Amino acid sequence: MSEGAASEQSEAVSLGPRDTERFTLRRFVEADAPLLAAMNMNPEVMRYIRPPDTDVDEAVERARAMIARQRGNYGLWRIEEKTTGEFLGWVALKDLDGTEEIEVGYALRREAWGRGVATEVARELVRYGFEDLSLERIVGVTQPPNMASRNVLTKLGMTYLGLVNRYYGRETTYFEMFRGDCGEISNKAQKRS
Repeated sequence: MSEGAASEQSEAVSLGPRDTERFTLRRFVEADAPLLAAMNMNPEVMRYIRPPDTDVDEAVERARAMIARQRGNYGLWRIEEKTTGEFLGWVALKDLDGTEEIEVGYALRREAWGRGVATEVARELVRYGFEDLSLERIVGVTQPPNMASRNVLTKLGMTYLGLVNRYYGRETTYFEMFRGDCGEISNKAQKRS
């Protein structure tokens, strides 16, 4: 099911993921475009995603286009530090490279690395997908050398299935998780409360 089809099918199901213990998750708005653009211009941040944007105006336009495409129950959410409101990056639940598979994804500003941010917010998106949207399966992909992202997917309880050459025009690692495995996500979220 593509993101558009998924959005249409479950348009009124949920208002979105909940905040986590440390972070606020909200939809991007057009005013966020410069923050997203700056992140997308950072070569360290973009290393395993795509080549970084190099022109500020083009980066802001690309960010505005990304924000404008968000609709329904799928897409990108802005991650903010609850105590300061600081922008840390994004987390996503979206179609995997135009397929019917739904993936969890994330990207963080360099300042947010190594603090457990990706694991905490991705765990909430997986919970949201299974519990609120009634998805049966969620996948995750990374570039093979991106050990930090692979570790996040493993911490979520996803199962590593191997390397594949069918997404984003490159070889990726491929992980999956089924709704039946969601109890682990819910239990971890309850322990935090």
